[in-house]
Amino acid sequence: MGASPPLFWRIKMKFRIQSTGEVFDDYEDAIDYCIVEDYHEDDSYFEEWVNNQYESAYICGVTYHPYDILEMADDGNMRDVRYEFMECLNEEDRENARCELRRADIGDEIEVHYETIEVIEDDEVEDEEQKYSEESIELTRNFIAEQKLLNEQKNDIESKEDEDFMKFFQVI
Repeated sequence: MGASPPLFWRIKMKFRIQSTGEVFDDYEDAIDYCIVEDYHEDDSYFEEWVNNQYESAYICGVTYHPYDILEMADDGNMRDVRYEFMECLNEEDRENARCELRRADIGDEIEVHYETIEVIEDDEVEDEEQKYSEESIELTRNFIAEQKLLNEQKNDIESKEDEDFMKFFQVI
């Protein structure tokens, strides 16, 4: 008799965004939902990142750092490098979230940019869907009952008006 499969094979997990309640079957979709393209735009270590990514220039005894060169050039390259910086950090954030969600258990919460992804059991979603389904059925039943009542009242009024109209003709 073999060992039972790991827990994550037996329990189907889903991923709920806490702020919106949106539920995803795949953690990649949940991560993509949470990643904000310009999240790292104002990060203070952009200058340090640029200087680490590119080589400095040493000219006539003076070292020129890449960030300083880009800043002085002011020809749009700084914007392109900032975009590269943001993409690089967003990809790091994606990879960190992937690692955390791969190892997550039911009930764990993972922060990704401005959102929180909650790991839930597939049954929780079905329970919520069932609850919402039951609520909408009840609302529909109430609406139909109200419409029936309104139709009955309308029919009663029309019957009374027809009756009054016939009495009026009988009098004439």
